[in-house]
Amino acid sequence: GENGFPRLWKMMFHYFTKEKKLNNLLWVWNANAPRDIPGDEAYPYHLFYPGNEYVDVLAADVYRNDYRQEHHDQLVQLGKGKPIAIGETGDVPVDSILSAQPRWTWFMVWGYFIRFRQNPPEKVKALYNSPRVLTLDELVMKKDGLHVADREE
Repeated sequence: GENGFPRLWKMMFHYFTKEKKLNNLLWVWNANAPRDIPGDEAYPYHLFYPGNEYVDVLAADVYRNDYRQEHHDQLVQLGKGKPIAIGETGDVPVDSILSAQPRWTWFMVWGYFIRFRQNPPEKVKALYNSPRVLTLDELVMKKDGLHVADREE
C-alpha cells in the first residue's frame, strides 16, 4: 500500500534528487506483471506505483509468455503518456505481440533464456530482424549524437 513500497520509492527519489542533487537520473519503475499463480503472485500495478512525478519510465517483468494486452494497457494508462518497457522477460516477444502492444519502448531478455527451448533460433532471429526492433549495429554515432542508420527494406 501507500505506506510500503511507494513511500520508500519517494524517500529514495527525494534523497537522490534533493539531498544529493542527482538530477541526471532516469527513474525506471519496474514491477512484475500481475498474476495469480499460487506461491508466485504479483499484485496490480497501481498498488505499488509511487506516482508520475517520481517516475520517468514504467516497466513490467513478463514471464511464461504472459504478454496479456491488459498488462500493456494498464501501464499505458497508469503512466499517462510516459514510456513503458518490458523490464525482464524469458520468452522473447514475437512481432504480433509488438504490433498489438506498440507502446513497449524496449525489452530485456536474460541472456541465458535465449538458449532455452521457448526461444528457438528462428524466433530470436525473427525478433531481432523485425522493423520494430532497433539493434546496436543500426546505430551510428555522429558529432551531434546517436542516429539510426538507414535500413535496407
